[in-house]
Amino acid sequence: MGQPPQDPEGPPMDALSPDDAREIAGYRLRARLGEGGMGMVYLSHTRGGQPVALKVVRREYAQDLDFRKRFAHEVTAARRVQGPYTAPVLDSFTDGPEPWLAVGYVPGPSLASAVYQHGALPLRTVLQLTAGIAEALQTIHAAGVIHRDLKPSNVLLASDGPRVIDFGIARAADTTALTGTDVRLGTPAYMAPEQAVGGDVTPALDVFALGLVAYFAATGRHPFGEGASHALLYRIVSSEPDLGACPEELRGVVAGCLAKDPGARPTPGQVIEACNTLAGTEGLIRHEGWWLPPAVQQQIARQEETLRLHSGPAPAAVGPAPTPPVPTQPGLSPQAAFAVALPTRPAHSPGDAFVAAAPTAPAYSPQPIPAATASAPSRPAEARRTPLVAAVAVVAALAVGGGSVAAYQMLTDDSRDTTASHDARNVSGGAAPATTPSAAPTSTDGPKSEAGWQISARDKPLVLRAPKYIPTAEDIGSGTMCRPSDATVLDIHDLGVETGAGYVPSSGGWLTYTDCPDPIKVNGIRLADDEGSFGTTAERRPTPTACRDSALGGTLPNPIPLSSIRDDSVLKTGTGLCVVSGEGAVTHLWITKVNAGKADNDNLRTYVVTATQWKPE
Repeated sequence: MGQPPQDPEGPPMDALSPDDAREIAGYRLRARLGEGGMGMVYLSHTRGGQPVALKVVRREYAQDLDFRKRFAHEVTAARRVQGPYTAPVLDSFTDGPEPWLAVGYVPGPSLASAVYQHGALPLRTVLQLTAGIAEALQTIHAAGVIHRDLKPSNVLLASDGPRVIDFGIARAADTTALTGTDVRLGTPAYMAPEQAVGGDVTPALDVFALGLVAYFAATGRHPFGEGASHALLYRIVSSEPDLGACPEELRGVVAGCLAKDPGARPTPGQVIEACNTLAGTEGLIRHEGWWLPPAVQQQIARQEETLRLHSGPAPAAVGPAPTPPVPTQPGLSPQAAFAVALPTRPAHSPGDAFVAAAPTAPAYSPQPIPAATASAPSRPAEARRTPLVAAVAVVAALAVGGGSVAAYQMLTDDSRDTTASHDARNVSGGAAPATTPSAAPTSTDGPKSEAGWQISARDKPLVLRAPKYIPTAEDIGSGTMCRPSDATVLDIHDLGVETGAGYVPSSGGWLTYTDCPDPIKVNGIRLADDEGSFGTTAERRPTPTACRDSALGGTLPNPIPLSSIRDDSVLKTGTGLCVVSGEGAVTHLWITKVNAGKADNDNLRTYVVTATQWKPE
């Protein structure tokens, strides 16, 4: 099941720090629920006493005009969603220097947390859970919204049923969405095939995710296995799910949801009908408390008690600490700057929510599923195995909406939903790196840092192995992938390396090293990050600012062509490669050794490097 979450009991409610405001727009802050790259989440209450999770977006995001437009659009859409199995957006303000939104607080663990801590859920609970999520999707789709990021950490388990949160608001994190650029948002392990390859976005992609979530709830596993996120996403696109561990009664429902063809998937209403039939004479009627296993009920009770203890008088006002300086280097993505002073907006009454008319959801042509049939529906193998281009855009879209426990989880740990972590080892069956450095080179001075930056990796040894040339590889139509290939792929978010990769991600934060027959657009060493930059430096120990400037001001071609790799004209021993990701992380790859090429890898070089990475605080 991957690594367990760090917060099995739900988020801690920490006391407010001297830096925190005591009131925002009339909401008295009572505790911290969590902090992440996009902002802070606080516990507060409406004037009528309803608990809310108040999310305040960081100022550097708000300073980006595209982000603010997208945020306002998504919040407006989310406020139309009103249903029994969704956590409602109760209030919002999108025009100030730090936008915020208030979401109904639901005391209860996420599905991810409950399964990791207590194991797979009983079949009856899974049927009730699946039907409840499907009803939430009906509500979301009827409001003209597509969730796009349904996953176990976005489903809360309350005493009276599940709650689906973060419906669509995560899209605001992507500043290219307004320009019409094709961006595949979501969590890789829970993307639909068409979402992964940039196809049409319809409500059917949420149904695919529902099948994955139902399988996870029933088994604690992922039907497409484990591994690095891009490897898992490749299997989602090109392979059939393994439903062997799924309870037989549930298998037909899950298989229908996981159809590769969006039009072959059932509607949420058909999923509800199937679950109702499978549940028997009592159907899906819930009695508060008993629909969940006792251990999960106890977890909810503890969180309700914690909420009660934090619902007394709000803390006395304390003056905030001085605001730290905000980096304003030209060309830096908005994620790289930060500020924590929280402004207030006077003359606002908490809880002034509204409900807008719900437009018709985008249409698609679903297929019914055999609700009472235990086995999976039969489909021709050739129809189910239609090749799809796995142009894997793994965007870590950090949620800005959602209440209670998952508001904290979305800000602090989104990796639990991938079922596996990135790894520096080979995860696709390719050959292991030919050369492995025994240790990072010794140096009297370690990596440098400076105010506003946090070192996330220090002299991590890596090998960028020369790819093998496969003359039979073909471009499958996207111009960004050849198959089969033998690529080396470096994840610039966590510095995991995969060798022998059979596919080439086109965007999302990767450094790819590829040698495929022409015509192909990714040959050489390429930064696959639409908002990233890279450049060389002669500095062994640059500061993060200096390395960032080398990347932003660099003149390297992207990709670095194979000819420049063969003649050592760009990357040499004693050269640094500075990389800035679209999320603002800065990575310094110092080349300690260049291994000569061989005939089987087209005389390309293998690079032994040490990696240091800084991330904005």
